[in-house]
Amino acid sequence: MNLRVASEYDHQADFAAGLRVFVERLKQKNNNFAHYLQQIDEIDQEVTELEAVVSTLDNYTSNLEAKIKVACSSAAPKRFT
Repeated sequence: MNLRVASEYDHQADFAAGLRVFVERLKQKNNNFAHYLQQIDEIDQEVTELEAVVSTLDNYTSNLEAKIKVACSSAAPKRFT
């Protein structure tokens, strides 16, 4: 009985050692990905800022287009029929 229990404990110890190695590998992979996640966050921030600039430019060009239409329509000669 003691040999069987000792064998079971040896098996559990081997299994725990394997888990420890697996966890260490996962930690290394996570640390490697942290750099990429930081880059993704920076790109996301830049895209958000770029979207704000595009929205501002879109509003500006829309207002400019409306002013040009008004200016062109008021500058056009009126025809008398």
